[in-house]
Amino acid sequence: MNTETGPILETLGEKIASLMSKLSTTKQELSKKLQDAHDLLVSQIHDLRERSIQILDKVEQNSLSDIDAQITEIDTLLARIDSICEKSENIEKEQDIGELVKLDTEMTKLQKDIESVQLKVANSKLDNLALNSDKITLENLKINQAYKNIVAQIEETEMLRTVTSR
Repeated sequence: MNTETGPILETLGEKIASLMSKLSTTKQELSKKLQDAHDLLVSQIHDLRERSIQILDKVEQNSLSDIDAQITEIDTLLARIDSICEKSENIEKEQDIGELVKLDTEMTKLQKDIESVQLKVANSKLDNLALNSDKITLENLKINQAYKNIVAQIEETEMLRTVTSR
């Protein structure tokens, strides 16, 4: 009996070791991709903040009658951008995909609000500022798209865990 089950157990042990190795490698790759995606996201958010500040400076230079309201709106947007930056740092530490999806929703709403403020500014006869050339967009920051591959790898890792636990 030992001669029959010994090789089978040894083969199963090798398969389990191989799966565990793949699981570890996948986890490392996932962590690396998550870090890279987060770094890109933080860079893009920082760029967005800088461009928002530039628009604020242009608005302030033109001393419009409704400048205080516009400054308040832009300050609110800047605060929301800063909040997203802070949240993204926390998400990186926790590596929580669910929170990334929530962040995507917040960023979509922020995008709409930014466009609304830009439209108000453009309608306030600021044609001489050429704001269209400074249009701010979050299109490249879509979380769902960026993390689709990472989510697939998480699912694959879960399948490996299920197989190894049997």
